[in-house]
Amino acid sequence: MALNIASGSRYILTNAQSGTAADLSGVDSRTVIGYGKHGGENQQWEILYNGDGWHIRSVLNGKFLALEGNPNEGTKVIADERPFTWHLWPDTKDIRAARIAVPSTDLVVDLANNGSSEPGTPIQAARRREGKHQVWKLVQV
Repeated sequence: MALNIASGSRYILTNAQSGTAADLSGVDSRTVIGYGKHGGENQQWEILYNGDGWHIRSVLNGKFLALEGNPNEGTKVIADERPFTWHLWPDTKDIRAARIAVPSTDLVVDLANNGSSEPGTPIQAARRREGKHQVWKLVQV
C-alpha cells in the first residue's frame, strides 16, 4: 500500500521513531515540536495538494508548516503565514509512512536527537538518512 493522501483532509503527523506528534507549540503558535500524541487541533494538519507538491496547514491557526530560514541542515521547522511546498514520498521500508522533503534538496523533516520522545524535541530540516526519526505516519483524523 502506498501513501493515500486525501487533499484537504486532516492528519496527525506521528514520528515513526518516537511515536510523538508534530505539535504546534502553545507558547508561541509558531514553534513546531515533537510532543506526546493527544489529537488536539494543535497536532492536526490539513494537507493540501497545490500542483507542485503539498502545503501542510495547521488546523489550529491556519499557518503553514515551513522552514524558518534557508533550507540547510538544522533549520527549524515552524508554522508560518506563507505557504511552503513540500514533497511527500513513501518511505522505502514502510510505504504507508512518509518522508516530508524540501523540494530540490536532500533535506527532510527530522525529529531532532535521533527521534527523541522527550516532549519539546525540536523538529528541523536534516539531510536524508535511513533512521525512522525522519519518517512520519500520516494518521487521518
